Amino acid sequence: MLLIFRIRSTEDPETVHKIVEYVLHEKLKYATGPPNVDPESVEIKKINKTETDNYLNHCCGTRRNKSTTQTSLRIVGGTPAEEEEWPWQSSLQWDKSHRCGAALINSTWLVTAAHCFRTHKDPSRWTASFGATIQPPKLRTAFRRIIVHEKYNYPSHDYDIALVELSRPVPCTNAVHKVCLPDANHKFQPGQKMFVTGFGALQDDGEHLEGKPSQVLI
Repeated sequence: MLLIFRIRSTEDPETVHKIVEYVLHEKLKYATGPPNVDPESVEIKKINKTETDNYLNHCCGTRRNKSTTQTSLRIVGGTPAEEEEWPWQSSLQWDKSHRCGAALINSTWLVTAAHCFRTHKDPSRWTASFGATIQPPKLRTAFRRIIVHEKYNYPSHDYDIALVELSRPVPCTNAVHKVCLPDANHKFQPGQKMFVTGFGALQDDGEHLEGKPSQVLI
């Protein structure tokens, strides 16, 4: 587990460390899992940003910021997302113009919708950008190839899924890293809460959020 503390204090670092350790141990005494953690087994140490990024390289689905969202059945009615809140969210751009959203599933592959490539098939004209804004992006990279599901059908949009291989690996940081994929046999239960994210307007016929992704809880 990686816990990140934002300390606004005039105390010296050693005193802050002791305060954090005391508060955390006290809270863990009354915490109910999962996970079940023995407070005495917790070791606290300070790490720098490089070490944090290296840690995140070996995990998935970690969100630094988590804002409160509104409830809706679609992306319209959502709320603006903050930096590092959805670090796997990508903007797929045809000739540098946003066309579709995608999710980073490892350092070189994205999953997206097949209909994005129904008429725009040339990988050399596509790029993927990452970060909470399209302009400027945290990172932009080219496509190597596009793989559309062999059973994708238009206009029914059955099997509307595609994979994109990037021209180079994406370096994982706090702001950009992969999402966790469910097991192949995982079943999503009715009524289970989920998030939908994407770049778009928050209301019908509304303006886009200056390239910022919106989010909604369903």
